[in-house]
Amino acid sequence: MDPIETLTRFYDQHSKAFEILVEHGRQVAQKALGAAEKVAHLDPNLDIIHNAAMLHDIGILHTKSPGLGIITIKLV
Repeated sequence: MDPIETLTRFYDQHSKAFEILVEHGRQVAQKALGAAEKVAHLDPNLDIIHNAAMLHDIGILHTKSPGLGIITIKLV
């Protein structure tokens, strides 16, 4: 499974929303995989962790939550 390909089904890959979603997904994936490395003895499925991290916000633009993301916006 290619999470980027999946995202292009729902977002214009040339849009700012797509760019932000992919970058955020990559950051979350990096943190999640780092956490998984710390429990390697549990044999976590790194592909599932990566794909889940990349796609965890796939429907974010289709929610009616005006306050969502406000902390991130203020930090940037």
